[in-house]
Amino acid sequence: MEFLDLSPVLETVINVGAAMLLGAGSWAAKRLADRLGIEAESDLSRRLQDAVGWAVSYARSRAVDQGADLARVEVRNAVVADAIGYIGGHVPQTVRRLGLTDAAVAEMVEARLSR
Repeated sequence: MEFLDLSPVLETVINVGAAMLLGAGSWAAKRLADRLGIEAESDLSRRLQDAVGWAVSYARSRAVDQGADLARVEVRNAVVADAIGYIGGHVPQTVRRLGLTDAAVAEMVEARLSR
């Protein structure tokens, strides 16, 4: 009586099964994180970058509306402070979750303001 050697097929089935389990586990972890409200750091960073952009636009337009000269250092510092206040009022949890200091947020604002 001859036996059919299924070892090559068995190895492929095991590899495919392991890949499927890994995929299902990743999907389940993502669903659980979504349900628990856990956000990925990249989502938080993107949200912060959007807020920095809006804050700089807001602060810059307020300064221009008041007739301020954006080239002056004290006006620029006031714009940065205004933008930081905007960020602190609109996305404080994002800043906190990313562990950013006020100085780090100020650097982000100044960099965006320089564009």
